[in-house]
Amino acid sequence: MDDVVEKYEDQGLKGYLVILQDNLGNPPSLAFCKMWQAQNNLKMTVLIDPALKTGIYGGKETSLVTNEEGVIVYKTHGDYWQTLEKEIVDELGKQ
Repeated sequence: MDDVVEKYEDQGLKGYLVILQDNLGNPPSLAFCKMWQAQNNLKMTVLIDPALKTGIYGGKETSLVTNEEGVIVYKTHGDYWQTLEKEIVDELGKQ
């Protein structure tokens, strides 16, 4: 994930990963978030959402691309990086 974000950082891309549940399916804690980030060697910001407010598909993995105003311009269930990268490039090209 970091590689896609790093590739476009100089154009203003910021990447965030939001954890919706821990390994047991429970609401995540800050400690779990930090452990998960370290285990997966992520540089991008990792956040938790124990109330599932950002999970537009419930507790399932959700990927979003927003513009610089924070408006969602693309959303999908999953992390299909080729599709996400295309959407990111398209949105960065509009700026």
